[in-house]
Amino acid sequence: MIKVFPNLEELSKAAAQMFTDLSVKAAKETGIFSVALSGGHTPTETYKLLSQKPYANKIPWEKVHVFWGDERCVPWDSPMNNAHNAFGAFLKQVPIPSDQIHRIYTMLSPVRAAGHYDRIIQDFFRDKKPGFDLIFLGLGKDGHTASLFPNDPVLEEGLRFVADSKDPEKGINRITLTPKIINQAAQITFLVSGKEKAEILAKVFNPESDEKKLPANYIQPVQGKLSWFIDREAASQLKGVDYEISK
Repeated sequence: MIKVFPNLEELSKAAAQMFTDLSVKAAKETGIFSVALSGGHTPTETYKLLSQKPYANKIPWEKVHVFWGDERCVPWDSPMNNAHNAFGAFLKQVPIPSDQIHRIYTMLSPVRAAGHYDRIIQDFFRDKKPGFDLIFLGLGKDGHTASLFPNDPVLEEGLRFVADSKDPEKGINRITLTPKIINQAAQITFLVSGKEKAEILAKVFNPESDEKKLPANYIQPVQGKLSWFIDREAASQLKGVDYEISK
């Protein structure tokens, strides 16, 4: 499903509503709602909405378990730390039990941090089929998603749920979920906004025949649903793609 929204505000409302609806559904059916959050600018407005009515008072926070799709290997208090930003935007403002917030320990070396987070996720799904109820993803201008970058061997990882990677442009070490666990999710939703994403978004949906797959193209749910929430500016170069326009 591809939905195009007039602006980031409307996109964010739809994403917050999806989070809310799926949390209520999962809590009733299994007693747990597991979500992996994205970093970056686009989801910040969604996160702020989740701390406010009408969303915050409908979400069964006592049933919510929060994870992250990726993290930069920077100190916790860095403005580049995804978990730190999510705490500031909404997590510290809602009644979610602290032991149900599973952040990545960036004080460890990249390899150890990845191994530690892999064990956390493996243990979380030990008694049930692996797969998050919801994963929010973003899209970089090079086609990366989470911290899965073009030509990275991690894209073909078949065993681990979490791996270490490196941003080839900025040289920053990162920790990322692998396609193996991402594609097990019940719902994967890309949140993409801004005209600077229009060109790469068009390539994701209409790749050149001689190009290698972009990291975003590796995201193909095994049994779950894949949605794209895109604002009008990001969708401006889409051609030959069926999408729903949200007014």
